[in-house]
Amino acid sequence: MNEAFLWYLWKYRLYHPAITTTDGENISVEYPGQQNADSGPDFSHARVRIGATLWAGNVEVHTRSSDWLRHGHQNDRAFDNVILHVVYENDVVISRPGGQIIPVVELKDKFDSGKWEQYRRLMKSGKTIPCSSSITTISELEMQQWLDRTLISRLERKTIYINKLLELYKGSFEEVFYQLLAANFGFKVNALPFELLARSLEHKVLIRHSASLLQTEALLFGQAGLLEDDFTEEYPIKLQKEYRYLKKKLHLIGLEKKLWKFSRMHPANFPTIRISQFAVLFQKRPHILSAIIDCYKVEELKKLFEVKAHEYWDKHFTFGEEKEALDKNLGDFAVENIIINTIVPFLFYYGKYKGDEHLCSRAVSWLEHCAPENNTIIREWSKLGVRAASASQSQSLIELKNEYCVKKNCLNCRIGLKLLQQTVMVEQINL
Repeated sequence: MNEAFLWYLWKYRLYHPAITTTDGENISVEYPGQQNADSGPDFSHARVRIGATLWAGNVEVHTRSSDWLRHGHQNDRAFDNVILHVVYENDVVISRPGGQIIPVVELKDKFDSGKWEQYRRLMKSGKTIPCSSSITTISELEMQQWLDRTLISRLERKTIYINKLLELYKGSFEEVFYQLLAANFGFKVNALPFELLARSLEHKVLIRHSASLLQTEALLFGQAGLLEDDFTEEYPIKLQKEYRYLKKKLHLIGLEKKLWKFSRMHPANFPTIRISQFAVLFQKRPHILSAIIDCYKVEELKKLFEVKAHEYWDKHFTFGEEKEALDKNLGDFAVENIIINTIVPFLFYYGKYKGDEHLCSRAVSWLEHCAPENNTIIREWSKLGVRAASASQSQSLIELKNEYCVKKNCLNCRIGLKLLQQTVMVEQINL
């Protein structure tokens, strides 16, 4: 037995209806309380009638009543107003500081054992999705309702980092968006170097030089540490000369070239190509965030990111090494990746910050109009018959896997709760 399962029993009142305290007093639960995720008693604002008296206050849950002492609650004033101690096994009497015994209800043998056995099977499952063998019994409607909830949870969780960045950059939405967009342009492999690049070159500095593509590219390539070699071609020589002038003028400190990863990558994703595309984007639209906020349809949004690397890169992937001619446009896959991972979470946060639910809804709708991601998590769900039809659903399934399945947080998952309920119903029918 563990506390998580006891929380589940108490929260959903899944114990036998005729429960009493260990002293034999009848208990009627009007409200089990609000579960507390922070320190302090497990449930707050509970209303419990014990005998003839209605009590309002906190409820603490333990596997054994002696856990109260083991956890040191007797020395914590936050537990002085606990009105009921819910335990699996009552092995010791617990009293308040004044000597008054805290009422105890023992749940041992007072709930359906089928729930516990199914919960144990889920916890002992060696599969990364514990309920993989039975998830197809969940109706499409119930599944979608839970995915809608997990999507919002995912967006809200991502906004925590955005909020921290806003504190760091003193509320500058443009600067924070620039930082996040830069990290996304590096995608997984070069996300950190791109993020460091943006930190080394503030958005306001880039804006002041955005009238010139030469200066914009020189600043970005130079700060990336990619203009330190001896060049023979005109384009990199011009960039190098411009950067050396700007570096001295602006007192800049660049990154080291070795930070960037080129190996085992498709050449079109080389950081040189991405930096040029990033430069073109900000040279064309220095105030890109404002332009995004003004978009309503995802098609309008995608047009903002129709950018192509400088023509030099048509025949190059790295400086000084000429290759077969090929346009280096920012492709549809890359644009949708940026929409999914940067634009949507940021617009969702911005809507919450401004109290504008229309912006939040617009962010979610953009996900619904983007193709689902194709990664190991989504392919795993697909093998179980759970297929994402849009980026909205793929993001939900990623959240479900990472925040519930991997952590075996089944008792806080609507699917897990439904499966526990179904198991008991089947057992009762079989009886």
